[in-house]
Amino acid sequence: MSTFWTALLPLIGATIGATLTYLFSRSTEAAKQLQALRNQAYVDYLRAVAQAAHSKSPDDLTQAQLLAAESKARIVVYGAAAVVEALARYEEVGARLDDDESCKSFLALAKAMRGDSEGIELRSIELVLLGSRARHRKASTRVLVPSSAPTTPELVAATPPAEPDTSSSHKESSPP
Repeated sequence: MSTFWTALLPLIGATIGATLTYLFSRSTEAAKQLQALRNQAYVDYLRAVAQAAHSKSPDDLTQAQLLAAESKARIVVYGAAAVVEALARYEEVGARLDDDESCKSFLALAKAMRGDSEGIELRSIELVLLGSRARHRKASTRVLVPSSAPTTPELVAATPPAEPDTSSSHKESSPP
């Protein structure tokens, strides 16, 4: 009888080891796939905001609108809780990039998307994504604004008010 157990125990150990290895690798692979889907949704949303800001035609705006709506849906499904909350706050202030509150909300969203941004100052993220605030606010921007349909954002052009001309001469400059 002891010969039987001597032969059977290594077989049982190998079976348990193989099963545990399979389960752990499957769990790790699922986590990697979730992270990849999450990161792609974040990148696509940031890309949609950039496309909206730089669009030159209604077709470009439509493409940015579709990408934004689709990526927001994926963020809700795959995104981390902090990112979904930050996106909700950004949408709550109007998903605009033309005032301080919405810019701060957008930057908080981008920082939440990074997840590991403890060593990165918000000012650095601002400079990378928005450039200089003064330069950014003078330019006409396209922003994401929720439309009457809650699932489809509408991209609209927002031009900040013109700054008063303090010079005595009123030269007209031609657009670049």
